[in-house]
Amino acid sequence: IKLGGSVSHIAEREHAKSNERKYFTETVYHVKAEDKHKFIIEISDRTNEFLARQSLEEALNIAKNANQSKSTFLANMSRDIRTPMNTIVGLCTLLQRDVDDTEKRDDHIKHIVLTSRHMLTLINDIIEMAKVESDDSTLNVTDVTIEELVKEINAKVAPLVKAKRQSFKTVVAIKDEKFIGDKVRIKRVMMNIISNAVKYTPDEGQIEFIIQQMARPSRKYMYLQFLVKDNGIGMSEEFQQRVFEPFTRENTQASEGTGLGMAIAKNLVDLMGGTITVQSKKGAGTTFTVSFKFPLSKISDTSFWVDHGVTRILVVGGNNIDNNSVTWAMRKTDVTTSFAKNTKTAKTSIDKALQDGKGYNMVLCDWHGETETCLQTIRDLREVLPEYVPVIVFGDCEWSEVEASAIEAGANAYLAKPFVVSAFKECVQNLKSTDADGIVYDVKKKSNLLGMRFLAAEDNELNSMVLCELLNMVGASCVVKPNGQEAVEEFKKSPQGFYDGVLMDVQMPVMDGYEATRAIRACDHSDAKIIPIIAMTANAFTEDVQKATDAGMNAYLLKPIDMNKLEETVAGFKNE
Repeated sequence: IKLGGSVSHIAEREHAKSNERKYFTETVYHVKAEDKHKFIIEISDRTNEFLARQSLEEALNIAKNANQSKSTFLANMSRDIRTPMNTIVGLCTLLQRDVDDTEKRDDHIKHIVLTSRHMLTLINDIIEMAKVESDDSTLNVTDVTIEELVKEINAKVAPLVKAKRQSFKTVVAIKDEKFIGDKVRIKRVMMNIISNAVKYTPDEGQIEFIIQQMARPSRKYMYLQFLVKDNGIGMSEEFQQRVFEPFTRENTQASEGTGLGMAIAKNLVDLMGGTITVQSKKGAGTTFTVSFKFPLSKISDTSFWVDHGVTRILVVGGNNIDNNSVTWAMRKTDVTTSFAKNTKTAKTSIDKALQDGKGYNMVLCDWHGETETCLQTIRDLREVLPEYVPVIVFGDCEWSEVEASAIEAGANAYLAKPFVVSAFKECVQNLKSTDADGIVYDVKKKSNLLGMRFLAAEDNELNSMVLCELLNMVGASCVVKPNGQEAVEEFKKSPQGFYDGVLMDVQMPVMDGYEATRAIRACDHSDAKIIPIIAMTANAFTEDVQKATDAGMNAYLLKPIDMNKLEETVAGFKNE
């Protein structure tokens, strides 16, 4: 050090007493006094200053990384949306050119629909990602039965593996059958993983789905582990570190899809308090492991029936043993079960229920005795029942022998004796399913909507025009009002039976769809309690469906309008 100069440096040491890390500045000054060289050492504690600066630097880095991630996400999202949009715009141009060439025109329309559905899937995935990441996602907690969960997943997987001639094996090793969780989101996680396994496993490959219950340290919880194993193309070690990031796809020939499936799965697993891991090797397959801790079921089984619009059922038949078995089985469901020993009593009960605005959601008709007598009972019930109320044949007959006659008489499904709640649930699910068989609507077929008249609440002029044209195409008509208030006023002044149904948008000015539905149900119009009200909205989350049900709506359809689903749903509510 030069005379009169100084040297400083920052040091870090562990405090002798508290064992805390301390940061300080040491400065050494060189001075000369009385012909002697002296060194003065100054030590200044800078711990708080250093930690504050360190926190600011970390926050700055996090912000920079977040901005970079956001920019990357938006860039990927823009690319993935523009790609199908480019296809749709191009095909529309070709459609104008080939409008007179039937073969080419139909091919263009088919590919427009396919591409539109891919784009809709991408948009739904982006919304799901945003909703979970913004902590705006609400778990819909219900009783979940392992058997039902497996059946529903297998039903969705079956056509996927069949198309690629793959082997799909399910193994279930559990002790407890019920737990409390969000079944919809559990299925979403597993379907995202399994569909990826199908996609990245060659034709005739093997996929295994395992559900096993782990040893539990608490009597109140069920520890479940879901494994999906495949012998597909596998992943590199480097890609495994990024597989749960949005828009991440490894550079392979099979790299189609939105690139959001695993990111959504990870977010949903985190939301439900679980863990998800992956093990893979290039060319040797992949194993995903998802682990959860769920409370064991102790709540009554009510949510399924509310979700499927089943609150009151009527059992028609004089067998007390059967009646008692239904009562006992349904005792924890909050479903009101009524009985009628014969057709005359049943018709009286149905008429009174409709007059009180509390009609039955389903009728179980005991199939007992002569075939013609049973068929006549169904015909008699159909005289007083709205068509949208299903009649379920409840019996121990050979269904295949009487099915055609029973359906012609007005039956909708068959439930075998003895009465089992899980079997009844499956029957209800099959009846309530709105999945169309095809992806393109057949405009040449005779529509079940022919001659029907609808009241629609829709504030978007273009959407109104499209809805009216689609209904006109199948021989139906529609009166559109731009908000909920005007729709309510229009309904109130309409004659009895004038409208066959109400198509209700949810988000509208003046009065939204929920308020409008409640207003219609509460008014003194003779059709107020029985007219079908169907939500037709872009709100795509579970809680929105529940809000619609609570408001008094009968069904829930998502935009964009799918004519197959619209016809299937609306036709079920058509009165004779």
